[in-house]
Order: sequence, then structure tokens, then C-alpha cells
Amino acid sequence: MISPTKIFTSVTIDLDCLRIEEAVTNWESGRFTIADLQWGLGKLRESCQVIGGDICGAYSAPKYARRKQRFAAEFDHPKIQRPPLEQIRTINFAALTNLWPCLVGT
Repeated sequence: MISPTKIFTSVTIDLDCLRIEEAVTNWESGRFTIADLQWGLGKLRESCQVIGGDICGAYSAPKYARRKQRFAAEFDHPKIQRPPLEQIRTINFAALTNLWPCLVGT
């Protein structure tokens, strides 16, 4: 039975809120560290029960069907130097490995 006084929530973590050293995305990076998010999730769990969540926004190599799409995307996206794809995967996997247990409460 669900307690009427318990607060339930769902959490989405968008990786572009993290610093570029901690997660690589297709957008500008934020200023949070993984430790900041771990702290925030811990604080949230003190007053809420997390019943759902996801982690989104990891880097994906851009692929466009038409030139107009490429133009719009390149115009809209920042010009950021990114590490090689294998390094991106390593960085993002480390972020997921550190954040997932906090999200699911293990």
C-alpha cells in the first residue's frame, strides 16, 4: 500500500549538466560534477522515494539525411573540440557507473 505521507518522485539526469571532463554530449557542458549530482540525489532520497528515473544526453555522432538538417544542426550546436570516440565512451561510461547506483538507490 502506498503511504499518503510519502513523497514519490521520478528523476531525469541530462548528462549535459556535467562538466566536459565528466561527460561528453552534443551540447554545451554544464558546471556540475558527478559528486554534486551524487550529493543532490542523496538529499532528494532523504525526503522522497525515487520510483523512476533515467540518464540521458550522452554523445552520439551526428548523422543527417539532408544538407538543410546539417546546416541547422551545425549552426545551432557549439563548436567544441571533443575527444576521440573511444575516449568519449570511456568518460560517459564512468559517469553512468558513478550515477546509476545513486539513482536506483543501491
